[in-house]
Amino acid sequence: MTETKASGPDPESAGPTQLDDEELQVQSPRNATGRIDGLVAWALLSLGFLAFITFGSVDARIWRFNNLQIESRSVLRIWTLQAESLPRVAQQWMLTSLFYACILAVVVGTITGIWLLLDSAGTGSSRTQAAADDSSGDPA
Repeated sequence: MTETKASGPDPESAGPTQLDDEELQVQSPRNATGRIDGLVAWALLSLGFLAFITFGSVDARIWRFNNLQIESRSVLRIWTLQAESLPRVAQQWMLTSLFYACILAVVVGTITGIWLLLDSAGTGSSRTQAAADDSSGDPA
């Protein structure tokens, strides 16, 4: 009498498997280092951007009496002058609040965009890396 074992498909011959995020982080130690490096780069770029907004200046081209004058103005000063130059309406506080909310949305959107750019360009998708690591191994 012969005994046969019923077994599932051979795990080595099976194609690439789907791994969840926890397994990928455990299997790939370089992912943690890339994450920290990306976080440091994002923090430095964001702080640099906020420092530019706070302390930086840009050239303002101003026409006065048919004469072009180029003056260096602070970014915050330009935004303050623009807020003061808004049209006068009955609910002025609402228009001014909307103006500053739009500026805040641009600043937050820029910082978020820096994060997304570094996240996609840095180490790449961990799922794509895991699939590339699995396919680059020996077929034996």
